[in-house]
Amino acid sequence: MAGHPVRKRLRLPGFDYASPGAYFITVCTHRRECTLGEVHAGELRLSRWGVVGHQVGLRIPLHNPGVEMDALVVMPNHLHAILILHARVGAKHPSAPDASPFPHGTQPRSLQST
Repeated sequence: MAGHPVRKRLRLPGFDYASPGAYFITVCTHRRECTLGEVHAGELRLSRWGVVGHQVGLRIPLHNPGVEMDALVVMPNHLHAILILHARVGAKHPSAPDASPFPHGTQPRSLQST
């Protein structure tokens, strides 16, 4: 089809991505639009969508026992994460989500007001 780029396959054929190991993940915004934040004076200021992306990323281990978030970085049009799977995993959906995505009302330093 005209206008649609041909994407290179990034996954290793036959590899079980649910198996234990460390995984580097990149998630891009639609059309790579800078909807997650803006850089001002060398510092990233997250938009509301950027804050949501950060919070959702940090909640991954809460919903998936055996998964550790080693690193999470939000950029203006994408985010990077390193997830460590300690055991074979599958998504688990809680019946009632917590009011706060952070334990005991804490927030990561990048979201705390100064």
